[in-house]
Amino acid sequence: MCNIYTKKEMEKKDVHKKVDSQHCSSTTSSGVNDKNSRNAKKKQEIENNRIKAIEKAEMNAQKNEVEKKRIDPIVNEAAIIFSDYTKRMRGDTQFQNLCKQSRFEYYMKRYIDFARQYPIILRHIACFGMYSEKAIRLYMKKCYNTQMDTDEEFCERQADFVKYLYMFTGKHCSQNKLNSVWAHTKKHLMEELEANKKERQVIKDRREKNKDTNNIERRDNVKRILDMRKSRC
Repeated sequence: MCNIYTKKEMEKKDVHKKVDSQHCSSTTSSGVNDKNSRNAKKKQEIENNRIKAIEKAEMNAQKNEVEKKRIDPIVNEAAIIFSDYTKRMRGDTQFQNLCKQSRFEYYMKRYIDFARQYPIILRHIACFGMYSEKAIRLYMKKCYNTQMDTDEEFCERQADFVKYLYMFTGKHCSQNKLNSVWAHTKKHLMEELEANKKERQVIKDRREKNKDTNNIERRDNVKRILDMRKSRC
């Protein structure tokens, strides 16, 4: 009786072992599948990031190429102006005796389009003999990538150029010095811009006043002529 019971118990144990073995096998298989799934997702994520990096690099390369094509002509013309300025300051006595504003006006007449579009670059070449290709490139990139919808933003970009100019040509310029140059330049340009606005308004008002005066004179002349004709009749 004891042996039969033991045999039955052994059979039950064997059944439990088989069930446990199947369960472990199932669990192990599930774990492997989860791991494979995670690895696949990770590989896909790495591939997606690689593609994004390539696309970003290509876009940056195209952007840099476009910027280069736009900026190179500006840099080249500025270099020509600076070269001419350097030669004249060495061997042209008449030019040397000109004041800063006169030298500026001299180049404004010779390089009309450049003076109209990049006056801050021309001014620092003609008035102070300051030129830096790096400063011009950095300034132009800032202009292309930053909005300039207001007068203040325009003056800030001009101040950026002066700051870059001192950064690349000044010796041992501290950050505080550069910030001071930027703030002073912006303030000066804003004041200059405001003064120009007031001057233009004065000229406009004067023209309007002269126009009104001329209209009154014309009406008086017409009336006088009509009165003379009536008196003759």
